[in-house]
Amino acid sequence: MVIYMRDNAIIIFTRFPSINKVKTRLSKNLNSNLVLEIHKAMIKDTINVCKNDFADVILFITEYEKLNDNTREFFNFENKIYPQGDFSFGEKMKNAFKKTFEMGYKKVILIGTDIPTLRKEDISFALKSLDNFDVCIHKTFDKGYYLIGLKNIVDEVFDENIFKSEKVFENTVEIFKNENLKYSTGRTLMDIDEKSDLDFYAKNEMQYSEYSNLNKLLMEFYNEK
Repeated sequence: MVIYMRDNAIIIFTRFPSINKVKTRLSKNLNSNLVLEIHKAMIKDTINVCKNDFADVILFITEYEKLNDNTREFFNFENKIYPQGDFSFGEKMKNAFKKTFEMGYKKVILIGTDIPTLRKEDISFALKSLDNFDVCIHKTFDKGYYLIGLKNIVDEVFDENIFKSEKVFENTVEIFKNENLKYSTGRTLMDIDEKSDLDFYAKNEMQYSEYSNLNKLLMEFYNEK
């Protein structure tokens, strides 16, 4: 039997679900146990949105040493799970891309787990755009980005100073231009950082979202208030 490897990979970058170590800004206004459940729900929903028949899902997580047969349930029992390592954020991202390319994948996108309005079409659009563009990048409303796609390592975009600025998206695009790389963009979406983000999502966007686990949890929470 011949097994054909896919050319496309989707890296999901996330934290191991440990209480008081995830979505810490949400914990300022919400019970820590609820925040943990929100994080777990968004991990599962992100995996479900990313699952398709044209790309493999690969997770890179913190606290990899806590991964075992029981805790794999947090990650929908996915097989391809790797440690982020003890590096700066930019280096973690770079290493994730590098390892994925070394596996033989040709087109790779990376996303987090805090964009509950992400749709399957955003994933397919990004990967397909890499057929005609060198890179892709999708913006968040807070001037960052929630998705970046590459076909080769671009060292400059992982410089830690980029992530310390308030214009992460703009500065990354400037690097693409300086390197003469053609780039595509997708929908601008909101990430969930603060309680106000969660309130806005529940009131205005939840009804259109594909994040079913998160939506069920939030409906219970807001109905109890």
